[in-house]
Amino acid sequence: MQITQNNNKSPQFSGSFLINYKKAIPGMREAFESAVGKPKVQVFDSFNGKENQVMYVMKNSKDYDAATFIQKNELNFKYYPEVSTKLQFELDKPQDIVAYIKTTKPKLIQKHHELAEFISKCRENCRQVKDSHLSLVDKILGSLHIDKNSGEKIKKSNAVTIFTDKETGKKVFVSPKNHHGTSFVLVNPNNSYEDVSRYAFDDRGNLLRSFEPPNGLKIFMEKFNEAIKHQSNPVKK
Repeated sequence: MQITQNNNKSPQFSGSFLINYKKAIPGMREAFESAVGKPKVQVFDSFNGKENQVMYVMKNSKDYDAATFIQKNELNFKYYPEVSTKLQFELDKPQDIVAYIKTTKPKLIQKHHELAEFISKCRENCRQVKDSHLSLVDKILGSLHIDKNSGEKIKKSNAVTIFTDKETGKKVFVSPKNHHGTSFVLVNPNNSYEDVSRYAFDDRGNLLRSFEPPNGLKIFMEKFNEAIKHQSNPVKK
């Protein structure tokens, strides 16, 4: 069995893992603890008096790494999503965790397919939360497969936002939203072999349509300028 590790950025969700290493291959515990960062995790050996069983009470940011490792390496586990370091268990009192689980009966996951589904759901929820905090321009850049961190944005007095890619020199012009909530976007490459592109996006950053020459050019400019006028700041010709 291959020992796999995961270095992807972790979604923020909480929990604890009880792992039984009895049938694990040699070195699995060391690999797991390396993957999750043992110094940042509460570790309880021989948990509840059972040899080879280790309880890991983790900070929120470590649970995704742990869950992914367990799933890929098919470890024998129990996962308690609601038992985290926020409960402030003391290292010399593992019996407090045993008592807490016995009395409160927190949610328990112990099948690999259930863990996979839980990971997927948490990642989607975290993505939605992250996306909800992105600006409309950032969402449009994402739809265009442009890294928002590769350049800088400037918002002009006419409410048009200009994004300039520092590496390629490409410029993206994003109009304000019109009365339908639509933004119009012009992508101007800094070379002679790519064409200028023109698009319409909804207020969630989803592509609605593109404007192709020759007829689309006039329509696009009309829509672009109308969106600016909707902001009570008409563009000067």
